[in-house]
Amino acid sequence: MRQCYHVEIETPSKVVLNGLWFGPKKAQRVVIWVHGLGSNMFARSSIVDALVDKKTAVLAFNNRGYERISRIRNKEGGESALGGSAHEVFTECADDIQGTINLVRRMGVKQVFIAGHSTGAQKAVYWANVRKSRGIDGLILLGALSDH
Repeated sequence: MRQCYHVEIETPSKVVLNGLWFGPKKAQRVVIWVHGLGSNMFARSSIVDALVDKKTAVLAFNNRGYERISRIRNKEGGESALGGSAHEVFTECADDIQGTINLVRRMGVKQVFIAGHSTGAQKAVYWANVRKSRGIDGLILLGALSDH
């Protein structure tokens, strides 16, 4: 059994995403886990064990492409929208990832890495290209960068 903390991530566009923080609350370094298409924050959970230590935490979160069909909540209190991989707009992943980075930085973390698996690796590279890799210390890419 792993100890973790529930976090609520608000993206710059006010979408609310759920995540789990594994490891120390006052981590010096955080790895943000971006899951693949149709997956969720619990996929590849064995990687969490390999990454967490006394100075390192992992923030796993459900981005808008989690599962097949889901509901995505808006912070403004408006109606939720359909989400999940069946309704995902790929380019919105940059907003999701930026929301996690903003949260981690507000918590005072000094080193931030983004780790993506499969389509999550594509999302990490897309975010890095759009944001010119500003605000992170590195990318960890696991699995192929093409879903074809």
